[in-house]
Amino acid sequence: MKTLATLLIAAAAFAQTPTPAPAETAKHGAARKQAIRQLQADLDQAVSRANLTEQQRSEMATARETLRKQADHQRKGDKLDRGSVRQAMQTIRGLSASSAFQAEDREIMKKDLEEIRKNTKRGTSGSANGKRKQAA
Repeated sequence: MKTLATLLIAAAAFAQTPTPAPAETAKHGAARKQAIRQLQADLDQAVSRANLTEQQRSEMATARETLRKQADHQRKGDKLDRGSVRQAMQTIRGLSASSAFQAEDREIMKKDLEEIRKNTKRGTSGSANGKRKQAA
């Protein structure tokens, strides 16, 4: 689904604080986008095999919609609501780890989420030049 990719792009963007060096941003941005696409595909497959309750389905749909809206805001240049993005990602993470999903699907999604986190953190370690500022 396009929706999850858009939602996860917003989540990844939310996690960024200072801007890293441009080359580093491009490299890790591409890796992050690939990881998001992979999670999207894996989540779509897992959801089709999952035994989600109506409440879980509703929570997943709400989380996906929140992330989609935040991605739209970001593309328009508006400020992200980091709290909403964080909550939506926690919902997706929590639901994807639930017993409603098959064990194999849970492992796959866990790896996908770790890859997104790894590629998001790489570019957020310091100031604009990629290094932490020293206190004067």
